[in-house]
Amino acid sequence: MKFKRTQLITMGALVGMGLFNPMTVAVLDEWFKWAYTGICVACTVWVCGFLLVKVFSADKTNIPVVKSKRSQAKD
Repeated sequence: MKFKRTQLITMGALVGMGLFNPMTVAVLDEWFKWAYTGICVACTVWVCGFLLVKVFSADKTNIPVVKSKRSQAKD
């Protein structure tokens, strides 16, 4: 079952209303900091891993072979 756009926006607004009101932020401040730290660490590990794999692995390159006119004349 697909939701309509207005239903999806309303569901997002309900989550935002619950998470980002001042009372919730005051209570869950430490949890938000841990979540942001976890997201930052996960992104950092992903980027470092991706860069290490790309730097230390060889990519296959396709170099086209160009036949010279001399080799065609001999054929």
